[in-house]
Amino acid sequence: PTSLNVPHPFVLAAAPVQPGARHNIFLEETESRFLRIACTPDTDTAGYAVRQIELKQPEEAMTETSFYRLAAAKHPGCYPRWLSNEQAYWTLTGTPEDVLEVSLCEDGTLEPFKRGFTIMPLLRVKDELVTRENAALTQGLLDDCLPIPNVQWAYRDLVLDITALAHGGGLSSAYARYTLTNNGIGSQTGSLFLVIHPIQVYPPWQEGHDGFARIKSIASSNSHRVVTINDNRKIFFLTRPDQFAAKGGTLQTGRPVEGDMADNVARGEIPPETAAQDPAGFASGAAVYHFTLAPGESRNLYLTIPLHSVQPHLNPEMRAEAIEEGFNRMLSESAAFWSEAVNRVTFDVPDRDLANTLKANIAYNLITKDGPGFQPGSRSYDKAWMRDGSAAAIALLKMGYT
Repeated sequence: PTSLNVPHPFVLAAAPVQPGARHNIFLEETESRFLRIACTPDTDTAGYAVRQIELKQPEEAMTETSFYRLAAAKHPGCYPRWLSNEQAYWTLTGTPEDVLEVSLCEDGTLEPFKRGFTIMPLLRVKDELVTRENAALTQGLLDDCLPIPNVQWAYRDLVLDITALAHGGGLSSAYARYTLTNNGIGSQTGSLFLVIHPIQVYPPWQEGHDGFARIKSIASSNSHRVVTINDNRKIFFLTRPDQFAAKGGTLQTGRPVEGDMADNVARGEIPPETAAQDPAGFASGAAVYHFTLAPGESRNLYLTIPLHSVQPHLNPEMRAEAIEEGFNRMLSESAAFWSEAVNRVTFDVPDRDLANTLKANIAYNLITKDGPGFQPGSRSYDKAWMRDGSAAAIALLKMGYT
């Protein structure tokens, strides 16, 4: 488009090589008497057509939130739910000794840090994009009450299980296992993408600030096994990805809305870059795992994120067998610890769900407790409240903590 506000026309926006579709183009606020839209047909096409043009009011100018809301609307299921005005439900995992906790969303998105980046699973199966929107999702806790959460995606005969836990006492690390299983009678071929978003699971309307978690730099090293974010956070892909891709921020005026790495996954176009920087903090990335599963076959993929500046118990230099054994050992240790912690008082009630809910909340009280202070809101509270702390203390007393 070119403004013809004679005698000084100027270019407002240029969008070369655009596929046919609806495009939202944000412009800087400006004044003009005329607007010209000049379309140049591709050499391989017979021409072009514009069905509708809608000019927005100045109050509808681009913001970071409106930009990513449009990106989320373009590819449903590829971004955290709050961008689609949906409330996301999530749960915690952690250790009683640590002041930091890990969040796992109902759709399997991992949020290792409060107001931090997220890791979202996406699948491509036979060139079809699979998200939370077209997969059947179920959620659960280990033994129905222990704070070791699991999210399962089922898409036709392919199942993806995501299990999260924390281990390491007061200086813990987050661990996640992604298990792909073929329950069909034929082979299954596809790719799992673990997309690193600069966007929180936790929504702005729950004291989540603006909902974004700035990533100004992201880069992979050690054959894509280590990804460094903002020079101070690391993701260790214990199972080496087949590919890692990074992408700088795309939030800009005068161009059609292009989201983060999730847009590339949705289109099936993964960029070759393995590092990116963005002063605005909207860089993103994705670890890519290709798979071919025979009938009945499963494959486990592991990652860990240190919550502190210490090395986790598992690292990418270990053999695959040692990593699997180590994860299973930590899972067993965590299950044994939490089973003892929530079963100090026995229940004999018909409604097992009621008893399991009480047990799970005892575990959450222990996870969110910081030192002697009870702090019930992992993602919103930064202090202990007398009322809430009193309720948590009474609950623990009644459950055998004297």
